[in-house]
Amino acid sequence: MTNLTPCIVALGGFLLCRLILPIARVFEDL
Repeated sequence: MTNLTPCIVALGGFLLCRLILPIARVFEDL
């Protein structure tokens, strides 16, 4: 693997957080 792997993992984690945080807020409002 090249040095791009950590960047891809960080980007994937960032996108995953952006997806999960609004869902978590919706469940908290319920």
